[in-house]
Amino acid sequence: MTLEGLFEITGTLAERPRAQMQPVGPGGDARPVLQMVLHDCGPFGMHVTATQPFPAGAIAQAHARAAQLQVGMQVRVQATWSRLHLHMPEVQHVFTTPSPTQEQANA
Repeated sequence: MTLEGLFEITGTLAERPRAQMQPVGPGGDARPVLQMVLHDCGPFGMHVTATQPFPAGAIAQAHARAAQLQVGMQVRVQATWSRLHLHMPEVQHVFTTPSPTQEQANA
């Protein structure tokens, strides 16, 4: 059991949630997941893709949960910080910074 804290965000379902099979975890085993796209999340109105894995063999439960959720509903999702991923589809600039190893070599 992990004692890692949870990141939580609230948003509005932008698309109909989908239940599907997807590789999950370090082994990449196919498991049922609920895939959601949220908008108007957090103070900056971000878009978030959230995936909730279900136990192996629980595709019916994933479909049932998807059927309960409708576009326009406000939902709150939680994830551990280590499972949070940031995707920047467009950046304005890319800068290089010296690594600690390079800084030590130059000292």
